[in-house]
Amino acid sequence: MDEKMHVNAMDTLFTHLREVSPLAIALSGGLDSRFLAHAARLASCDILLLHASGPHVSPRESERAKLWAAGQGLTLRVIPFDPLALPAVAENTMERCYFCKKALLETLHPHAAAYTLCDGTQADDLLHSHRPGLRALKEAGLRSPLAEIGIGKTQIRELAAFSGLTQAGQPARPCLLTRLAYGMRPDARILARLAAAETELEDSGLDDFRLRLTPSPQLHVTILPQDMQKVARVLAVNGFAGAQVVRVETLSGYFDRKEPKD
Repeated sequence: MDEKMHVNAMDTLFTHLREVSPLAIALSGGLDSRFLAHAARLASCDILLLHASGPHVSPRESERAKLWAAGQGLTLRVIPFDPLALPAVAENTMERCYFCKKALLETLHPHAAAYTLCDGTQADDLLHSHRPGLRALKEAGLRSPLAEIGIGKTQIRELAAFSGLTQAGQPARPCLLTRLAYGMRPDARILARLAAAETELEDSGLDDFRLRLTPSPQLHVTILPQDMQKVARVLAVNGFAGAQVVRVETLSGYFDRKEPKD
């Protein structure tokens, strides 16, 4: 995409955001929601950022969201939310994301007040055949401006870099519940241990990786082969010494049942 196409794409996005404004943006701290907030700020929209914190969110992700919002001069409200009390989440069913997102939106809506509640769902997210969380967004009437005008992940990265957003190559870090295979009952302690392990792996120089714990117990990880010993050491320190570390190419669709993306 050349500079003229970048400019035209940003102008189209600005126009759309101004039509939706004022915006209450659910900010996870990931690239998609950060880019949405960044573009809305550049478009001079009235913005309120809402960040849900709880056992399913890595403390590092919450801290990054706070620091980024403060650096941009944007108002951020941190809202406590614990999905582990929800039966479908506690049982870790394939519909986990639907019930989690449904409860999350019910929690966020009162804080949005006169704002239009939005999220960073982008066009590529709509291509996955099983995304129970998207059903909850649609039922709640939540707006997804990036998806609405057809902006996908590759374009987000290009436009983020073009428009000066920091960490335009930020790797995806979905919620910690996705680290457990379906049927494994999550609790705050195991999620905290997984978050701590991932933080230590990042600090050791790894960035593009994903973890998934299975009942075996096995920890499946998407990394380069030469990093396996480093990963095994870090996992052992964080309480996963008994887990067999297995390298896989992808975690999406790896297990016996079809794995939706959260």
